[in-house]
Amino acid sequence: MAIQLVRVDFRLVHGQVVTEWIHTIKADTILVVNDKLANDPFMLSVYQMSAPMGTKVDVIKVDDFIAHWKENKYEDVNCMVLIKNVEDTYRMFKEGVIFDAIQIGGLDGAAGRKAVFGPVTLDKTDAEQLKEINDSGQRVYFHQVPENGSAAFNDVMKGVVFD
Repeated sequence: MAIQLVRVDFRLVHGQVVTEWIHTIKADTILVVNDKLANDPFMLSVYQMSAPMGTKVDVIKVDDFIAHWKENKYEDVNCMVLIKNVEDTYRMFKEGVIFDAIQIGGLDGAAGRKAVFGPVTLDKTDAEQLKEINDSGQRVYFHQVPENGSAAFNDVMKGVVFD
């Protein structure tokens, strides 16, 4: 086994992840890559308690994930990787982390962001960084829940213009 799904979702461990995605991909571990959460034992315990029975939740800092990736520590891990934002995903990409595919599942709305796929929003920087990742050969796609369809990055971004 290996990494089953890489998902960028600002909510991290939440209903869609624990009730739908984790069962769909049949992973036994949720690996959250987030610096802030890695330093918050209380929130870590909340996420661990919210996971389905038999599913382990681990949290790791971005730099530690990159180091472990380079040491091939994820080859035999049956997990789902959750990343909070595009910025951290891009940082991993620039450090040589190559995923087969990156699923964009939820990015919060704020000033300067545009809804591009349902409620999923991007700002200009997110769009540029995801384009660079996608153009490198890693498949970037949007997909909220398993029962709804997905859409390729290039298809979603046709006609999207940022000011």
